[in-house]
Amino acid sequence: MNRRALLGTVAATSLTAVAGCLGGDGELVDETISEGMIYDLSLEEGTTIVIELENVDGDAVSVSLRDPDGGSVLGEATESSDTFEYDVEESGEYQLQVTPVPEGAEASVTVTEA
Repeated sequence: MNRRALLGTVAATSLTAVAGCLGGDGELVDETISEGMIYDLSLEEGTTIVIELENVDGDAVSVSLRDPDGGSVLGEATESSDTFEYDVEESGEYQLQVTPVPEGAEASVTVTEA
């Protein structure tokens, strides 16, 4: 590959990545899961995130959110579907864990910035 083609590819890829972070609908996560998942979220102070859970075919879905210091800021569960909001008080890397119960059951999770 020649140098110009490589630079063009890198520039296009970088632009796409930055555009995804800056624009759009603020969607951070949107998927159906069948096992416990951990999502690393980079959040800014003053932002509100909305976590929507739907239990598709299991007994329940649990969710927990840890702040940049590892402290628990949210811990909930639902047997059907529910929406939880969290107002970010400190900028940094948060860890969101979503687990369908029992393992193997399906659940959907959507996380957006409000």
